[in-house]
Amino acid sequence: MESLQGRTLSSLAGEKNGFDTIRLLAACAVIFSHSFPLTGRHEPLMALTGQATLGDLAVAAFFLISGLLVSASFDRGSLARYADRRLRRIMPGLVVSVAISAFVFGSIFSSLPLGEFLVHPETLRFLGNALFLPVGYDLPGVFLDHPMRAVNGSLWSLKYEMACYVFVPIALAAARWRKPAVIAAWLASFAVAWAIPDGARGAAYVLDLGAGLFRFYGTGMLLYLFADRVVIRRDWAWYALALMIAAAFTPLFEEVAATAGAYAMVSFAYLCGKRFRKLTAKGDISYGVYVYAFPIQQMFVPLSLTFALPWLGNALLALPLAAFAGLLSWLVVERPALKYGRKPSPR
Repeated sequence: MESLQGRTLSSLAGEKNGFDTIRLLAACAVIFSHSFPLTGRHEPLMALTGQATLGDLAVAAFFLISGLLVSASFDRGSLARYADRRLRRIMPGLVVSVAISAFVFGSIFSSLPLGEFLVHPETLRFLGNALFLPVGYDLPGVFLDHPMRAVNGSLWSLKYEMACYVFVPIALAAARWRKPAVIAAWLASFAVAWAIPDGARGAAYVLDLGAGLFRFYGTGMLLYLFADRVVIRRDWAWYALALMIAAAFTPLFEEVAATAGAYAMVSFAYLCGKRFRKLTAKGDISYGVYVYAFPIQQMFVPLSLTFALPWLGNALLALPLAAFAGLLSWLVVERPALKYGRKPSPR
């Protein structure tokens, strides 16, 4: 893809890219990251750097890509079309995932009788995750003897994704003020993330998580808004990646990841080879992998704990099933939801 070298991001809008494959790799990285706490181990990247886990960086990649692509999506049609597209993209997969987590995994692994489990208040509260309610991720009698009780802890990030979807039209609706609005919100996210101390709880904790994620989402939005000034160069991308690695042991790691690291990843998405892009040529299964991997990993925890390396066993056992679940989610739920009611393009 050397022909893309030195072009601006705006000129690459119609070119093929590797964002879907990056998202899939990020979903797989979340599986490996979760395999440590799920088997009672310390996540190594956090233990090594003290700054972030591999899962944190993977979720940050989701938000960065979303900020870039969703902003572009808003400018391609009306507000109604934007809202319809965003709801179709996130809600069907989420609703089905929450239902399967509760009524399949919960029913099978709960120590309670089925009738008692189905009407238990904790089961009913869990269903609120389909509406982004702060209700927790445990189910009654499920995984009680595991290092972690959560049935589907990956759902936590989706409410922040939806909040960012809402922010996009608010910030971009007024063409004259869109850039200042996004810049102000982006800078504020850095300030908030720095101001809230580690270990904060309640509303402060929620605000800290949201600000931390918006550092990456906002970067994606700014890359879109200033796409005519962002030049994609392979050497610059390598320098940016090296800067991020050098900052890994400093308190500025996530800030450098949200800026230099973001540039490196977006550059790679366009400069990557055809083979890399072909990994997801048949469809984007990353969302399904992400929302089903956690309960699948929990299912394998007892077996994983018998291995010499429980975390590795857990990840390797869960990966193929999570990929299959992601494929089914794409084929049966997500793609049909995106296509439903859409008029065919004229020849």
